[in-house]
Amino acid sequence: MRNFLLVISLLLAHSTLSAGIFSWIDSSGNLVYGDNPPDIAVAKPVAPPKLTVLENFANRYEDPKKSSSRRSLGSSGAEKARSGFSFTSKTTKRKYSDVSIIAPKANQSIRANDGDVSIAASTSPKLQSGDQVVMYLNGQEQVRGKSRVANLSNLDRGEYKLVVEIQSAEGESLIKSSEISFNVLRNSVITNKTKPYSPYEEDPSQ
Repeated sequence: MRNFLLVISLLLAHSTLSAGIFSWIDSSGNLVYGDNPPDIAVAKPVAPPKLTVLENFANRYEDPKKSSSRRSLGSSGAEKARSGFSFTSKTTKRKYSDVSIIAPKANQSIRANDGDVSIAASTSPKLQSGDQVVMYLNGQEQVRGKSRVANLSNLDRGEYKLVVEIQSAEGESLIKSSEISFNVLRNSVITNKTKPYSPYEEDPSQ
């Protein structure tokens, strides 16, 4: 029963997480990701990768020594309870099983003449108290905070490598995503440059 409740809680946390990120087109025609879309935009929910949970997986490989120690601890705890002692349970943080980059997609080419690119990440379980999301672009830290969504501005044309990491309040790395690459496409200033007038050129009307 305990394992069944654990599976249900993980699935509920995962579905709540996926419902929190949306995508929409802004007034400049750019694809934007965020958790609070404007009322005038037609927003679509973005679903993170599915999480597979195996019931009783941990019990299949349980260490007999740990099992016997738990039984002895349980018996000693029962004895202390009968003697008038009580234990105060501490809330333990759950380990992250996954962090994935939802947007941009791997090897995606993004046409953004203003250089603005949205980044969205998914974590399982959800981000816990005290932890932070850190986003790296080409090995350099760009964003740090509680949000799984960020907007990078004025990126130059070219290829970029993106990694998302979860860190503890002490700066310890808890989990990292796989590195993905994406390309930013912008109109070249040289291509759009107007040819200067020359009085020595022949009149095209002649």
